[in-house]
Amino acid sequence: MMVGRFVRTAFGVLLRPAGPVARGIGFVAATVLAVGLSAAPAAAQQGGAGELAPGVVKQRVAKFAPKLDALVRQAMKDFAVPGAVVGIVNRDGLVYAKGFGVRSLADKRPVDAKTVFQIASVTKSFLSTTLAMAVDEGKLGWDARVADLMPGFTLSDPWVTREFEVQDLVAQRSGLPAYVNDVMGYLGYKDGRRVYELRSIPFASSFRSKFAYTNLPSLIGGMILADRYEVGSWEELVHAELLEPLGMTSTSFTMADIADAANHAEGHRFTTHGAEQIPFNVNIPYRLGPGGEMNSNLEDMARWVRFQLAGGVWDGKRLVSEEALDQTRLPRIAIGGNLSYANGWFVSATSRGQLVWHGGSSQGFNAYIGFMPEAGFGVIVLNNLRDQGLPTFSTGLAKWINTELLDQKGDDSALKVALKQSQDAVAENEAGEQPPADRTPPGDLARFAGAYSSDMLGPARIAVDGDRLVLTLEETGAKIAFVPYNNTIFMARMLVSGPMNGVETADEIPIGMSQFILNGENVYSRMLLDWNDQTTTFWRTGEPREDTLPDDHAPPDDVIVE
Repeated sequence: MMVGRFVRTAFGVLLRPAGPVARGIGFVAATVLAVGLSAAPAAAQQGGAGELAPGVVKQRVAKFAPKLDALVRQAMKDFAVPGAVVGIVNRDGLVYAKGFGVRSLADKRPVDAKTVFQIASVTKSFLSTTLAMAVDEGKLGWDARVADLMPGFTLSDPWVTREFEVQDLVAQRSGLPAYVNDVMGYLGYKDGRRVYELRSIPFASSFRSKFAYTNLPSLIGGMILADRYEVGSWEELVHAELLEPLGMTSTSFTMADIADAANHAEGHRFTTHGAEQIPFNVNIPYRLGPGGEMNSNLEDMARWVRFQLAGGVWDGKRLVSEEALDQTRLPRIAIGGNLSYANGWFVSATSRGQLVWHGGSSQGFNAYIGFMPEAGFGVIVLNNLRDQGLPTFSTGLAKWINTELLDQKGDDSALKVALKQSQDAVAENEAGEQPPADRTPPGDLARFAGAYSSDMLGPARIAVDGDRLVLTLEETGAKIAFVPYNNTIFMARMLVSGPMNGVETADEIPIGMSQFILNGENVYSRMLLDWNDQTTTFWRTGEPREDTLPDDHAPPDDVIVE
C-alpha cells in the first residue's frame, strides 16, 4: 500500500495519476534549483552595463570548453542520454556548437547542429512573441478580454470568464488544474471541444493566485491570433512572421515533418535499466499546438536566441517592438525563490539581471533555451531523452555554462540532483504500477460492465476483456484499459486504437486511475476517471444520478486519504 498517494475528490477517493501522459507533456517548474545562479560575479571586460563583450564570451568559452565537453559526456553516460547538442550564443552568433552521441539507439549516426529535435514547450516563447507582434499591430492588447475575442470562451466562474485577458493565456496563472484537458486531445477530441469543456472544469485555485502549468490556454491564444490575422492557422502565421524572416528553415510543426527530416533524432525515455527508444506519437506533443508542437535544431534555435537578445531586431529589420517584447519577459506569477513565470518564458532573477528561459519535455525529448539580455549571451541544450521533472539534464548543463560564463566556478550540483530525481521518479513510477501486496481483487468484472455516459466525454461502453476492463468512447473510438489495482480501483491506460491508430508503441500509455462507486442500491452506478487532478464522472445508463455524496460518506477502508 502506498501511503500518501490517494486524495479525496468531490465524488470519492482516487489514486493520483502517474506516467508521462497523466502528468502532461510540457515543462513543470518543480524546483528552483534548475537554473539559479550564484553570488555576484566579477565584472571585468564587459561590453556595456553588465554585458559581456563578444570577445570575452569567446575567450571564456575557449577556456572552459574542454571541461564542458567532459561534463557533457559524463552526464550523458550517467543519464543514458543517446544524443545531445549544446550551443552557446552571443549577439554575433554561435561561439560553441557541438553534437554528442547518436541520433538514436537504433541509428548510430552522430547528432550535430543540424539534427532536428522536438522542442515541446519552448514553442510557447514563439506564441508569446507572435502575441507581442499582434499588440504592435493593434490586432489586440495584452489586457484584451479573451471572451471579447472568442465569444464562445466560457469558464466555470462567470467573473473569471469576464476578466480573463490575453496575457493570462500565456502566464500560467489561470487557476485551472495543471494540464487541463490535455488528455482529451490524446483521446481524439477536437480542439474546439476541449475549449468548450472548460466551462465544466472546477478551478484548482483562485484566479491569478498560483502557478499551474497548462497547455490549452496557449492553443486558445493561437486560435485568436489566426482569427485576428485572418489566416488559416497560427502555424501559418508564425512561419510567415518569424521563421521565414529569421531563416529558421529546419523548424516545423508536425510528426511527419520531423520524421521526414533527413537529419533527425529519435526519442527515448529514462528507465531503471537505461534509455529505451520510443517511436514518434502523432498526438503527443503535436495536439498541444502553440503549447508544444514545434521541432527545431541548434542552428535555428541559435537564431531565435540572437533575435531575442537583439530585442526583436533581425538583419537590421525590427520585427517586434522592444516594448512589446519586454512584456513577454515581465514576471506575472511567482513560483518560488528567484523563479517566476512571465508570458511564455520562465524568468530567474540573478545578480546580473534576468535569466529568461524555457524548457520543453515531450515523450522522448528534452530541451532548454535561455538567455541573459543584460549579459548578452544565451545557452541551448537539446537532447533525445525525456526528463523526469526539474532540474533536468538540459537545465543542469545550462546552469553550469551560465555560471562559468559569468566568471564563476560552475558546479554540477544541478546535474546530480536531476539524476537522483530521475532515478527516484522512474523507480517510483515502476513500483506504483504494481498493485499492493495486500490488495483486494475486484471480484467479478462483469459487475462493472455496461453503458455509461460522461458530461465531458460523452457516451461510452465498458466491457470485460480477459482479466481487465476496456472502456470505449463512442465519440472518438478511443479505448482505455482498466487494469485491476486494488478492490474497485483500476489503473487507466490508453490503448492503440481509434485516434491512436497507426501509432507504433510497445506500451499502453498510462493516463491515470479509475474507481467504481456503489450507490445506495448496491449497484456500481458511476465510475470516476482521474487524471492531472481532474476527475471525470461516468454515470451508468439507467441508474439515477447522485450529484452529491451524503455527509456520512466515507472512502473505502483500503484507501488512505491525505
